[in-house]
Amino acid sequence: MARVFVAFHPRRKTERPLLYEDLIAMNQAGQNASVSKIIEMIGDLRIHGRNSRYVKHLGDILYELKARTAHGGARVYFFRLNQDGYVLVRAEIKQEDWAAEALLIDTLDVAEAVEKGTARLVPRPKKVRR
Repeated sequence: MARVFVAFHPRRKTERPLLYEDLIAMNQAGQNASVSKIIEMIGDLRIHGRNSRYVKHLGDILYELKARTAHGGARVYFFRLNQDGYVLVRAEIKQEDWAAEALLIDTLDVAEAVEKGTARLVPRPKKVRR
C-alpha cells in the first residue's frame, strides 16, 4: 500500500492543502462527478502505487493521475516522495489536453520545499468524507 500525502504551498498561506482547495472549488462549481473520479484515482494510486492505471509521467519528477469525466479531463498533479510515497499537490478538470502551467509550477515549488526540508505535508486520510 502506497503512502499518499497532500501538501500546503511553501509560500502561500492557505487554510487547507492545495489539493483540498481545488476539490472544494470543483465541488462548488457542480463538478461532483469529477471530484468522485479524482477520489477514485487517488484510491487506486494508494492501492497500486506506480502501477495505477491512472498514472502518467509528465517528465522529470512530475506525474499526473488522469481520467476522462463528463466535465473533461480530471487531473491530479504529483511527484514521488520515495519508492512508495507520493505527494499530491494540485487538481483540475479541463477540456484541453495539456496541464495548466501554474499548477505544475506549484507542484515543483512543493517538491523543492520537500528537498529543502521545509515542506508542510499531511498524510491523506484513508477515508474521505463527502
